[in-house]
Amino acid sequence: MYFDRLANASPRQNSVITHPKTSAREHKKQRSAVRTLEAHHQKITLLNFSADGSLLASADPRSIVIWSLATGEVQHILPGHYSSTAKMAVAPTSLSFSPDGRFLASSTLSQGLLTPEKSVIVWDTATGEEVFSLDNAGCRQVIFDSEGKKIYLSCDSGIQVWQIESKEQIASLNNEHPVEAIALSNDGKIVATASTSLTLDRQKETSHQIKLWQLSNNNIELIATLEGHKNNIARLIFTARDKKLVSSSYDGEIKVWNWQKGKEEKTLTQTSEHGLFSLNPSGRLIAGNFSKGKVLYVPRGKILETPIDVPFKGKASAVTFSPDGNLLAWATKSDNFPNPTIILWQIKGKVERDNSQEQVRNNYHPLVLSKVWQEPIGNNPQQVALSALGLPEKVENESEEVEVTYPQENKAVVTITQTNLADDSVFGIRYRVEFAPYGSMSENKKWRVIWAGKQYKCRSNRGHQDWATDLCY
Repeated sequence: MYFDRLANASPRQNSVITHPKTSAREHKKQRSAVRTLEAHHQKITLLNFSADGSLLASADPRSIVIWSLATGEVQHILPGHYSSTAKMAVAPTSLSFSPDGRFLASSTLSQGLLTPEKSVIVWDTATGEEVFSLDNAGCRQVIFDSEGKKIYLSCDSGIQVWQIESKEQIASLNNEHPVEAIALSNDGKIVATASTSLTLDRQKETSHQIKLWQLSNNNIELIATLEGHKNNIARLIFTARDKKLVSSSYDGEIKVWNWQKGKEEKTLTQTSEHGLFSLNPSGRLIAGNFSKGKVLYVPRGKILETPIDVPFKGKASAVTFSPDGNLLAWATKSDNFPNPTIILWQIKGKVERDNSQEQVRNNYHPLVLSKVWQEPIGNNPQQVALSALGLPEKVENESEEVEVTYPQENKAVVTITQTNLADDSVFGIRYRVEFAPYGSMSENKKWRVIWAGKQYKCRSNRGHQDWATDLCY
């Protein structure tokens, strides 16, 4: 494993992968070393791979995007969750794929004055249709069982277990306090939970504990309580073979537990901001927002100097390893990228990639989607594109040509070429606007803007005469 080798390397060996500050042009070259996924208009808060690594789901407060990792293209955009009283989005709090990747489950809960109409939705990843939903008080987390037939929920009322096919609740545990985090062992026999902190001292103490529950014939029985965190617990993850349980708290502390013996094995000296972390399949690497790096080697508690620091310097808003450990998905909104972006870093092995899309986009200066489009969704991609970028009124000899193409079933591209502009330096501007399917494929098909860029052609003696990203003078 590449990062494991770095963990055992000498400082002199490690130094070969550190880099000095680079220029914008060098950053652009370095971006070709990794795949970047761009489709979100708002901060990405959740990431999750399917079990076979072929799909990646990402969420922002208003939408859920399903990516095909084979092509790096958006497969579907799901509308997410909305308030029961107003047409306002309620941010998802968790995402979970079924083992076969056929379904994606999302959950949410009341946020401020917004109460979700549906606290849990199970989506068909092929069609974008809802196949199951719940309208209870709210659930912070949802996970599938190992067979994909049941979902486990951490809700305000405790733990719930639902059968997908029959749409029936088959087990529950009424907890004294709402459940903040939940993890299911890979063999499906143990559930780990942590309660939400409220206001009373007793409730705060409970939120610092991890409880382990035995599952048997749809019954749930408490078997152990793990204590050691001094702050509210943010996340729980079992290692691939269930030998360990890893937990984080909102103060950034990460602990490794020998849960079968009911004791803490290790507290990492490095903390990850807000308890954000992801564990790789071997349990030897943890990615997160550490103060001195991005990836930590667990056995030695050592921060690795990795290429993740170049070209990206910012913090992650979400992070996850792929099931095979080959990729690390890192979501960010930094100065290096105008829109929220997912960066796929290669950890080991050979990852097949098609960079033709990036090559096309590199010929355009990217636009900030949230600033350009108030309404980025519609049935007609041309109308959506022109509503924001079309010439409001043509003056003198200005002209505008529009081309709409559908290079594949799940993609539309609108090209707007404006020439003879009333500008003494810029002769023309060309826009490229990319769309992906939004919502259910069985309904009247809608499209949403996922990327847009522009390029210029200058007037004579005012700069370049070809379409390019360089400004005219």
